[in-house]
Amino acid sequence: MDKKIKICVIQLTRIGDILQTYVAAKQLRSENSNIELTLITRRKFSTQLRFLLKEAFEHIIEFETKDFLDKSNINLREALVNTHNFIHDIKKNDYDLIVNLSFNKSSSYLTTLIANKLKMGLYRNEKAQLGINDKWSQFVYSNVMESSNCPINIIDIFKGILGAKETFATDFKTPKNKVITIHPFASHKRKMWDSSKWTNLIEKILQSDKEIEINLVGAPNETSKAKEIIDAPTLKIFNKRILNVVGKNSVEDTFNMLSESHLFIGHDSMVSHLAGILRMPSVVLSLGTVKPHETTPYNDRVINLSPKIKCFPCQLETSCELMPCHKSLNISTVMSVVSLYLNDKEISTKNLLQLSSPLELDSVRITKASFDVGGLALSEVTDNLTNTTDSFKSFYRLIWNYYFRDIEVNCDIPKVSADTEKMLVHHLEGTKHLFEIYSHGFQFCNQILDESEKDSPSVPIIHERVEKLNEIDSLVSTTKNAFPQLAPLADFFFVHKANAIGDNIIEITNSNLLAFHEATNLTAIINDLLTKTVGPQVNQNERIKEA
Repeated sequence: MDKKIKICVIQLTRIGDILQTYVAAKQLRSENSNIELTLITRRKFSTQLRFLLKEAFEHIIEFETKDFLDKSNINLREALVNTHNFIHDIKKNDYDLIVNLSFNKSSSYLTTLIANKLKMGLYRNEKAQLGINDKWSQFVYSNVMESSNCPINIIDIFKGILGAKETFATDFKTPKNKVITIHPFASHKRKMWDSSKWTNLIEKILQSDKEIEINLVGAPNETSKAKEIIDAPTLKIFNKRILNVVGKNSVEDTFNMLSESHLFIGHDSMVSHLAGILRMPSVVLSLGTVKPHETTPYNDRVINLSPKIKCFPCQLETSCELMPCHKSLNISTVMSVVSLYLNDKEISTKNLLQLSSPLELDSVRITKASFDVGGLALSEVTDNLTNTTDSFKSFYRLIWNYYFRDIEVNCDIPKVSADTEKMLVHHLEGTKHLFEIYSHGFQFCNQILDESEKDSPSVPIIHERVEKLNEIDSLVSTTKNAFPQLAPLADFFFVHKANAIGDNIIEITNSNLLAFHEATNLTAIINDLLTKTVGPQVNQNERIKEA
């Protein structure tokens, strides 16, 4: 019998991230019988998820910072000894691969301390500098951590890092009852409606059908908010049809309650991901800092509703008292989607217009999730014109899947307004600049390698070309500032080149030569996609100039 490959996965962030890690790890296990998975995680987030995690991981190592500190007058030396013993016990397992899916500072140090052989994700080198070996993790660091333009679901990214290839979907049998489980909460006030909106929606749902019953679920710290919702005078007559278990259920209890429900409604949260694991019909409301393309539950039965305003999604550190996205996401449209789901009707523009006004629909982006060869995809339900950002998201989803996974996903030519077309034409010029810059980088690398192969290489010439390469980074930075939709590509290759493989200038130059070659190819693809989108307008302008 072949020896099993031992993989240690580090996930130190919150429950939602652990659930996303679980889905990716379970898929990896289903594709490979010769692996043994261990999860290192924080106890306060993972303990209630053990009923799921044990399906994917043979071993679960839980800890908290206080585990290393003696409660009675601990000193630094004793804390270091406790930490050393913890790391020593982990290293005894002699893992073949360490995969850090946390992307935070503490996890990068932990990865370095226990990494015996190969490591993926953030780590620290011998100078304690941040390092990222694999391309998928470089993509997370450059495109997910600080950007809102990532077009790929986090679970598909985790699958890419771990090496899972297929898409697993549970065969959920939707109960014929009319029970709706609702989780009207989220981790931050920006990400959730206020209580009055939920009260209004629940009232409309219960009025629409006398057979509907509602389960209200949530954590102990959400009990006061739940009380605000169900104690509203308008819901008094519906008390017998509302079961409030907020603060009473374990995570496993909530999971089982979802499995016996007809529909889930809630914000992007831990409970929505539990519903996603079941693959049950879901209506998810995305607000504030939520990035739907990244964090929509991994479920092809999800309808995601988000505000159609320029400031969405926002940054948590950005001040926002009025929260206009909450006003944009109106109750009427949410109710229309819920009604269509409950009556087993297609969620389409035609059917939505029978229940909501064009003005109400125009303020909300309604997307339907589906699976394709690239993983989870979101496509607009309504026949809206595509804006600049969403046009580029579709382009990037195509090129990243091609680059990372060597697969081709479908990318329809966006239908755009005249204003969006002007922006795309502007960025078309940007791709030409970026292509030229990356081509120069490729040439400088070639010149360094050619010079180094001579019998008497000129050190000054090599230094001069290295300086030219430094100028390339500056030119790329200027270009991405002028053409912001090209930032995802520019940022990725900056991080990719910064982590070039090699112990000397020749090896590093060889790595950068390949990076510049790949960058020019992807820039050319974006140029081609833009040309196909705005080509007729460009040709018309050229004809006007010629006349």
